[in-house]
Amino acid sequence: MDDQKTYFDQIPGRMAKKVSQQAKENDSEGRGTKRPWQDIAEEVTKERDPNRLAELVGELNDALDAECHRTAREASSPPGE
Repeated sequence: MDDQKTYFDQIPGRMAKKVSQQAKENDSEGRGTKRPWQDIAEEVTKERDPNRLAELVGELNDALDAECHRTAREASSPPGE
């Protein structure tokens, strides 16, 4: 296994949540991310810069929220729609 360290463990959850909230507030169009959450998650595991990591965690959170909303809509839609 690769022994390279990332800064992921050093970012408290509340900081990641704050960054995510700021990203949502700055996104006046509410369009969210266009990248699949899996791609963002992979990038998070490799990122070493703490500032970029915080941005990626916010983007990942937004992408996961969008995926949850999408699957919830699909689950609540009548069959055939």
